[in-house]
Amino acid sequence: ADAAAAACAPVPATVPPVSWAGGRSRAQRLALSRHARRLAFTLEPVARALGCTPLICAISEASCALLLPDAFQCVRAWHRDNLSVSAQAIAEAQAQLGAALAARLPAGAFTVAARAKSRASVFDKAVLRGKAVGDLLAARIVIDDAQDCAAVGTIVALLWGEEVHRRKDYVAHPKANGYQSLHMTVRLPCGRPLEVQIRTRSMHAAAERGSACWTAYKAGGVRRAGAGSGSWARALEGVRCLQAQQPERLRETLARALGASASAGPATA
Repeated sequence: ADAAAAACAPVPATVPPVSWAGGRSRAQRLALSRHARRLAFTLEPVARALGCTPLICAISEASCALLLPDAFQCVRAWHRDNLSVSAQAIAEAQAQLGAALAARLPAGAFTVAARAKSRASVFDKAVLRGKAVGDLLAARIVIDDAQDCAAVGTIVALLWGEEVHRRKDYVAHPKANGYQSLHMTVRLPCGRPLEVQIRTRSMHAAAERGSACWTAYKAGGVRRAGAGSGSWARALEGVRCLQAQQPERLRETLARALGASASAGPATA
């Protein structure tokens, strides 16, 4: 038990002083900026239309790395350090979820997948939206019947302590674009939060390939701030302008967003 707790102990985030110019000449920065804008404004919408998650994730990472190289380096280092101590926690959480559900649901009536959020997802939340990255670990449970979503949520809550104030029931109250899923956050024994999503197979298909897919949470992808074409690219461009005008403010935002997650411990009221 001690070894398991040590394996997923929080890693302090360090946001080193950075040169937001990226150490490149002006001509190099202009060329990279043009290339990144082409990726963000032209290819990203095409990847969205195709519904190709790996491609959209690759384009997102490339755009972020080119336009905001130092911020992306900070996120990449933070993600690497936290991921290295989270692998065991992810595996154990998936195994425990699977065992708990198998004891109560018929064989083949559910699937469980657990993972760490991608660098692009962390960058999107910490840098583009300036929000604390409170849950690096995530799990998704896909079931057959919508009426079982609440019951499965109860199973998860009994397995670990739920942070009830963070629950979002998009099954009972779908988003405007039709997205449906029960979102809840639990606290693992090691102190790390785990975001759990519960949805049916039809809800999952709509989120991944249907009308809800580009504003919904995506496995390994980026959560969009809006459904309109180019909205994510405009957010990226806005942060790039902030970098040029108020670099200290951007550094402070990044430090707050990553620091909040790194010190994750028992939830407080």
